[in-house]
Amino acid sequence: MFAGAAMLGLLSYLGLVPAGDLDEDFYRAFYADLPADTNARKHYRRHGAGEGRFRNFREALTALQQQSGPLPGDFSPAGYRALNPDIAAIYPEEWRLTLHYVQYGRAEGRLYRKADVDPGRALLAGPENGAAYDLTLPNGVVPARRPPPDRDFALEVPFRCPVKDIPGATAVAAIIQYGQPASLRSLLLRLADMPLPVDLYLSVESEEERQAALKAAASWRKGAVEAKVTPASGGDIAPMLVGFGDVFARYELFICLHGGPALQGAGAGADPIDDLIGSKEIARATLSLFTDPRLGIVFPQHASGAEIDWSHDFDRARGLSRRLGLSLNKALPLEFPSGGSFLGRSAALRPLLDLGLRGADFERDGAGAGGTLAGAVLRSLLIVAESAGYEWLKVVGRSRARTNGVALPVHEPRDLAQHRLKVFRPVMSFASALGWPTPLAPAETRPLLSYPSRNERPRLNLLAPAVDPNGAATSLKLFGQIASALGEDWDRRIVTTDAPIDSGLCAALGDLATEPCAPSLDAARRLLTDASDREGRLNLRQGDVFLATSWWTAGLAGQLEADRSRAFGGDLPTLRLIEEDDPALYGAGVRAALAADSYRDAGRTLAVIHTEEVFAEVTGRHAFRAAWCLPYTMDERLAALLAPAPRERLILVHARPGVAQDAFEIVCDGLFRWQQSDPLRARLWTIHFIGEDFPSRYLGPLRNATVEGRLAVDAYAERLNRAAVGVSLTLSAHPGPAALDMAAAGLQTVANRYGQKDPRARFPGAVTPDRLNGESVAVAVETAVALAEPTIGQIGERAHGRLPTLATRHLLDIPRLAGMVATDISGLPRRDKAKAVQRPALKNLLAAADA
Repeated sequence: MFAGAAMLGLLSYLGLVPAGDLDEDFYRAFYADLPADTNARKHYRRHGAGEGRFRNFREALTALQQQSGPLPGDFSPAGYRALNPDIAAIYPEEWRLTLHYVQYGRAEGRLYRKADVDPGRALLAGPENGAAYDLTLPNGVVPARRPPPDRDFALEVPFRCPVKDIPGATAVAAIIQYGQPASLRSLLLRLADMPLPVDLYLSVESEEERQAALKAAASWRKGAVEAKVTPASGGDIAPMLVGFGDVFARYELFICLHGGPALQGAGAGADPIDDLIGSKEIARATLSLFTDPRLGIVFPQHASGAEIDWSHDFDRARGLSRRLGLSLNKALPLEFPSGGSFLGRSAALRPLLDLGLRGADFERDGAGAGGTLAGAVLRSLLIVAESAGYEWLKVVGRSRARTNGVALPVHEPRDLAQHRLKVFRPVMSFASALGWPTPLAPAETRPLLSYPSRNERPRLNLLAPAVDPNGAATSLKLFGQIASALGEDWDRRIVTTDAPIDSGLCAALGDLATEPCAPSLDAARRLLTDASDREGRLNLRQGDVFLATSWWTAGLAGQLEADRSRAFGGDLPTLRLIEEDDPALYGAGVRAALAADSYRDAGRTLAVIHTEEVFAEVTGRHAFRAAWCLPYTMDERLAALLAPAPRERLILVHARPGVAQDAFEIVCDGLFRWQQSDPLRARLWTIHFIGEDFPSRYLGPLRNATVEGRLAVDAYAERLNRAAVGVSLTLSAHPGPAALDMAAAGLQTVANRYGQKDPRARFPGAVTPDRLNGESVAVAVETAVALAEPTIGQIGERAHGRLPTLATRHLLDIPRLAGMVATDISGLPRRDKAKAVQRPALKNLLAAADA
């Protein structure tokens, strides 16, 4: 070998090494020590070959994969660049990004797929989940939603930094199912490493075992000892919940350990229990996690090759969930302490303890072919903890950690906050945006997944299908007014649910920072988030209040409030801007049903209803917690642009074929009938359709008609200044903003009655068709044209309509609305640093038991 290396060096020195498939651009770019004008081929022959330099990308990738592991088959350089902006500028080329991931990125836990921004989304990926929607496997086992191995994260222990803080509990209760003396002694060696006193609670099956257990624990000096005979049923679970159920009230923290014969010697580093208490450093690290008052359970990473599924216990778990007031679904991700050992906070199990389970409720070990209650409880532990408002974390000892980057090292305390975003995947939240099973369903109703945020600042959120400063002026203005009334203590966020955000929108909205819809530290005070693709999870704070602007965003707001209440407790109202009588916008069908259903929570809704007509219609059917009317006023920008100008023979028509309530077909039929019945006058008038761009063929045989589409405010004002007649029908209680604009600008306006709405109540000069059909519309247009003819060429004047009668108490009161929201926020439950539960005096509880 030495001779071969020496020969290669000699050949390199002589410049006789063949360069082969040398990629000169790659060679110069990859090796930063080479000047830009280096003759790559000459350098490789003389120096590079002898120094072991790579000739091309393929050669470099092969070598790095041998050192650091293979490149994932679905690796995307573009995705890697998008999700890692800190390296995007340094490594602009795709080959550089690829090599960086193999050499460094994977070890650093960097992501390369947008779906992986939220680790929960990875539950959809990979062949491991091919059976995720199967009802059962051939053996009758119910399959589970699980992350693929390369996304199954855990905190590496011990930490790679000193652990300074541990909980203030006076002692830890260790609940152990006794197996045999050797295994108990092995556990006690581990428990001795805990930095707090530990009281032992040993469950045994007979008096003989009790005496043997006490003898094995006779040398225990770290705390009290109690051994109790418990029923031989329910594995580790029944002794914990039934035999020692009263223990939890006396201790803030506990550890449940399986003491079976399979335990290896302390320090062997192969048993999952060692991930909890395998050394002084590990025990201190895992216990220190409970300085976080929201943490409920810590458990070891699953043993290699373990089958993590519902087994035959799903039905029992579902029944248990119902008793807890919860709803279990197999599409929820499954996570649990599969080895039976875990460290916990007593309050996290309170809902389960309050069920009052008895020993008779549990099957004897091996007697539950159709599933067991013990198996159901074990698989439901994290569900119980989350229902009590607590989170969980998973740990893995360094000796058991795999090399695929899923063991997350803690180099400094602040790493924990970032690692939590990967390790904690809520089991009470669907693994994916599980919506309609058919692609024919309304896309806008897809659920919006959430992730509990640790930011305690209250925040007002605007949920809008799209945010266009020109088209969403009412909602943006209302949002700004409420936010200002709440004050600077409140953060603000705008979330778009249907349309993606573009750079122009960011510029128009000023000081809002943009952030992907994904779990983060959630620190921004002013935020714009794009949730239109539903591929991530929306950060959700305890103090998040949502302002919905449509019936489907009201549905999303209801889902998010349910998530918030489940994670943090308490109830908050939903704010809702209502601009239409939503169910009336659709014929009988799915959207009409869903729009009507969006009012089911009217009793906790603070409604702001646009226009007096819609207010009267909607409040007549729904009892809101509070409702205010936002009266119609012309857009300030539009009003400023209206100016006197000579009227022309121009009919301005607001009728959009894509909006059913605009009655586009009836409007076209009416205009056609008018032209055909009054051709001599009609030939002098031009017709301009505005509001939506559409093919001119939709106008059929109409003459002198032009499709202008959606107009900017200045162009819209210019048309209103010149036109003499306006046509706008609206098949809803809303008077129609276009009809109101036209009438206010002084046009002879054709608008329809609907329910309690009558345009003449505002503008007595409005022309209303007797019926909603083409013939009646034609008569109304002819009437409006006849009234407008004398004004042609004259300077038009604006009309001042009459305001509908409305009680003062119904007018929008922003300070009162904001005050109600702030009061509700102040009443939310607060979880401060957990205080230690008083521990009983250290003594041998055996004496008391014997007495």
